[in-house]
Amino acid sequence: MKEYIIATDVASDLPKEVIDKYEIKMFQLVPFLDGKDVRGISNIDFYNKMRSGSTSSTSAGNIADITDFFEGIISDEGKDILYIGFSSGLSSQSQTAAFVAEEINEKYGRQVVTVIDSLCACAGQGYLVHTALSNRENGMSLSENAEYIEKVKLNMCHWFTVGSLTYLKRGGRVSSFAALAGTILNIKPILKVDDNGKIIGHSKAKGRMGSLKELCQKVKENIDYSYGKTVYIGHGDCIDDANAVADMIRQETDVDNVVIYEIGPVIGAHAGPDTIAIFFYGANR
Repeated sequence: MKEYIIATDVASDLPKEVIDKYEIKMFQLVPFLDGKDVRGISNIDFYNKMRSGSTSSTSAGNIADITDFFEGIISDEGKDILYIGFSSGLSSQSQTAAFVAEEINEKYGRQVVTVIDSLCACAGQGYLVHTALSNRENGMSLSENAEYIEKVKLNMCHWFTVGSLTYLKRGGRVSSFAALAGTILNIKPILKVDDNGKIIGHSKAKGRMGSLKELCQKVKENIDYSYGKTVYIGHGDCIDDANAVADMIRQETDVDNVVIYEIGPVIGAHAGPDTIAIFFYGANR
């Protein structure tokens, strides 16, 4: 079996120790605060600046940068690439990567780069990358692995709640009236990522603890244990709440492995501080 590299982008929120351990190649999307490129900023500093009123945004990769990324891997490693990209429902990243891959494959006269639009984000995307890594370790070829990830990506459930509706309002996810009403009434939205890789509203909970309990309930109702007993939790600088949800899940389900990751600036720029998100394999989304 020909060896191959697994690559992704920073929207996957994989921690450095995982990236280093598995030698994952990571494309750098760009977070901005008040219009300034803040790549390299710590998560804590990023969220504190958001809490202090800084405006946040992000930028996907352009054709030149993605070409350099793929060609650099091919030149340095001499291996083919399986790239699992940020949802096309939230970013142009995967679409641009697919265009670049087509150009590279034509240049080399064969399939050198395979791009998967994960239709996922945050640790859901990261969980898919972990699945691909496990498949590779178990002997799957690149094409077999890509086929499997395409098959299961819509089984990756994304559920989340936010600390404030302000950031979703800025991104057009909720109306100004809904954001104001939610703040006054202490209503917390429960949102999900749908089959098109887009964020949609699902339900509402009363208060922060109510929303955290509702996330646990989503695991109880939707997890498919045939894929294993693992749940990933992402948090926007609110580790205590992440641990609280992890404890609920351990106590109320048969899950035996809860993995907690920090939500980085690229996802955090749109979800905001105090976001809690859960990711797991279910029968469907």
